[in-house]
Amino acid sequence: MYKKILVALDGSELAECALNHVKKLFQDGPVGEVVLLNAIVIELPWSEFTVEEGVGNSFDYNAFKKAFMDKSKKYLAGVQSRLSSDGIKVTTETIESNVLPIP
Repeated sequence: MYKKILVALDGSELAECALNHVKKLFQDGPVGEVVLLNAIVIELPWSEFTVEEGVGNSFDYNAFKKAFMDKSKKYLAGVQSRLSSDGIKVTTETIESNVLPIP
């Protein structure tokens, strides 16, 4: 029995191929819980920042970050729903990564 299975997803079809293996493990024996993980990189839009003498730029980082987090959570909720419909117990986790993605 697998108590917990961690599946890292980046939103790509290639990463989601791992879900077929998770379903197979579930069919072959008991799986306690599947944790879906999405690590997001929050890239600041540096090109939108300007430095003008006497003018301060205001940037709401929390709102900017929230948009990324919300998108990730919505994506993971969709995947969670698909697995849960097969009877698999699923939790999700979104974390912020400081590693830049490979271009």
